[in-house]
Order: sequence, then C-alpha cells, then structure tokens
Amino acid sequence: MCDWLEESRSVASRMNGRPVLLAFALELLFKKNPLEAIEGCCLECGRQLDYSEMFSPGRPPRYMCQRCYKALLHEARRGQCLLCHRVLPKQQQRELQWNPRELKNAFCQEQCLDYHKILAGRVLGVSFNLEGLDRLQGPKQVYPVDEEQRQIGYDKYNQLMIDGKPIRRLPQLGGRRK
Repeated sequence: MCDWLEESRSVASRMNGRPVLLAFALELLFKKNPLEAIEGCCLECGRQLDYSEMFSPGRPPRYMCQRCYKALLHEARRGQCLLCHRVLPKQQQRELQWNPRELKNAFCQEQCLDYHKILAGRVLGVSFNLEGLDRLQGPKQVYPVDEEQRQIGYDKYNQLMIDGKPIRRLPQLGGRRK
C-alpha cells in the first residue's frame, strides 16, 4: 500500500513553494479544488476522520473513510484514470487488476497522480501553496445552440474564468523529475 503522507510530502518538496494553480492543468483544478480538501476530513465525503482512523498503527495513513475508499476501488476497475477519465495504459490496468487496493495505479502517472497526492496531503496536514485558488471559477454554463456545438460540448463563450476574466490556459511549470 502506498504511504500517501510520504508521497504528498515528496510532491510538496518538488514543488518548492510553487503555487498549485500554476503547476497543474486547469481541468484537474476544476475536478476538485484543493481548498475543498479539509485537514482531518474524508477527501470524498468530507466526514470528520478521527486520529486513530487516519493513523492506525502498522498501516499507512488514510485520507478517506472506508466507505469512500471502497467506492473508489470499485470505480477504478473500469481501467480509466480516476481524475481525468482517460484510459490507463494496459500495463497499468494489469497492475490494477493484480493489486486492486493500490489506488496509485488508478491515476495517470504524471499530473493526475501528483494532483491526487496533493489532495491526500491536504487531508493529512501537508501544506502547499494554494495562492489564487480562492479566485478560481469553473466554466460558465452556456448551452450550445447548433448540432456542431452539441457534438463538441462547448461553444466559444464557454471559457475558464479567474476573477471574472476569461483565460485560455495557465502555464504549467516543470513536470515529473527523475
């Protein structure tokens, strides 16, 4: 089993104080804003976790209640990344089938996995630079008007916003270092 506390500390040290807003794709930030991950509460349902539940002796730290963890395990069987929903590589799908309790195999190995480590770290008490995330707003709900736009799913007015100003994309800094 993965020690998410150590993994999230590793991501925090690699980020070296860089804001989460600048280090990850906006699509991930809109899935679950790190500000929604509250220290000591289940990442999925928000239920308060007691200390013995989070830090059971002889086990890696937990950042989700048992019910939510089991639900995520069930969802992971689909062979898609739990964040971006892209199909995982065949080797990773086999590893997930071989060890289904290891959630590390249920995420794309770059940004999605690191982003999930940040969310888990927030629940476990690891600090990250969350500057600017409080001003982040999701896409506006603009309904497509013709068939071509229905197929695409968005139209030219459905823009990402920060502080009420449309943005195309924030720069992504760095990547996974080896």
